[in-house]
Amino acid sequence: MPELSNFSKNLDSEAKCRLLEQLSLLQIDDPNWIDEDLWKKHRDALTVIPPVTWPKLIDYFQNWRSLITGEKLYVEKDVISAMEQSLENKWFRDFSTLQLTSNTVVIKAKVTASQTLSVTYYPWVACGKDGMVQFAHCTCTAGTM
Repeated sequence: MPELSNFSKNLDSEAKCRLLEQLSLLQIDDPNWIDEDLWKKHRDALTVIPPVTWPKLIDYFQNWRSLITGEKLYVEKDVISAMEQSLENKWFRDFSTLQLTSNTVVIKAKVTASQTLSVTYYPWVACGKDGMVQFAHCTCTAGTM
């Protein structure tokens, strides 16, 4: 069974079950639990980033179905717009990547909440080397649903 971060251990049972299934499919532990020394950081991280583009992210968030529930993700356009604004305003920090032995790269960061500056979230995304998003997770409320 995958190891979980303290945050993930405290998820409600349904969200924790979905996360555990995804981690098992990816054959990894919770990226927020994996030792920081194993991650590539800053400029070194840039060498393994897949070509993830906004159209691929929008496709993932609006059209893909959950691998676990089979339901569409239905992320609203205003959320995607907020994501774009956050990237432009440099709310993201401590960006790092972990290349898995499979065809997958995990990308994670720390994100300062735009409305509550004292709150930090820890999103991560698993992408194929072709840039297609395989799974995304965040410690924010929306990221655990």
